[in-house]
Order: sequence, then structure tokens, then C-alpha cells
Amino acid sequence: MPTLSQREFEALLADRSKRIVGDLAWSDDPDHLPAQEVRAGIESDSGWPILAYGWWQPRYEKLSFALIHRTEGRIFGFDLGSGPHRSPDGTSVRGTHQHVWTAEHRDGIAIARPDIVLSWAQPSALWQIFCLEAGIDHIGRFAEPILSIEGI
Repeated sequence: MPTLSQREFEALLADRSKRIVGDLAWSDDPDHLPAQEVRAGIESDSGWPILAYGWWQPRYEKLSFALIHRTEGRIFGFDLGSGPHRSPDGTSVRGTHQHVWTAEHRDGIAIARPDIVLSWAQPSALWQIFCLEAGIDHIGRFAEPILSIEGI
């Protein structure tokens, strides 16, 4: 049973006081080289227990950003370059999609986003869309990931 109600999730997503203060840089994901990841705590006037997480995997041409709730896991996010995602109702979504948490299905429902025409190689541009749609104000710089030659 989720500890986050649907009403609380909707209030969290609508809360425009969410902010990340400081510059963000990618670091190697040692278990999935040459993948890189980025994490950032998110402050808010309401004190939501949330953080932002990004994952970039050039070997498989994948990019993801997620809003993570400390007890519920991913509650909002975008996936680019991943394979088909099967939702609980049996539908399959290919290509760029987003996940929006529900009390019934958690993050299991994928919603096609054909309006996002970015590629996995454009993390800064997707970061801007992610922050806008998640209602996060990032006060700082966002670095591009750096390809690790040894991980290729």
C-alpha cells in the first residue's frame, strides 16, 4: 500500500516551490560503464522527501530523468531511447515516454510523448523540459555528461 496518496502526489507535482540550488555534474555509474548519472536533492517549502535523478547510457542510446520520492520511488519521469514499455492495461508504448505516478499503478503507466523530439544525446535540453514539467526551479548550471573512453 502506498504511503503517498493520489491527492498528495498531485499537490507535490503542483508545488512550484521545488528547487535545486547549485551546479549539477554527471558522474560515472560504475556498474554500467560508460553510463553516467546525476543526483540532486530537491528543496521545497513543503519539505517533500524527493530528489532528482538522471541516467545517460551512450552505449544503448538511453536517457532518463526522474523525480524520486524517498518511500515511493519514481513518481514522475521521462525515458528516451528505451525499448517498448508495457503498461498495466496491456498497452505498449514505444519511443519517448513519460511516467506519472498513480496510487493504483505507481509508476507503471507509460504515456507516449511524441512532442518531445530530442534524442538521448541532448541531456541538457531534456533536463530543462523535465524541470519545467516537474515544477522544479534549478538555480545553477547543468553540465553535459562526459563519455568515458575506458567504458566503451
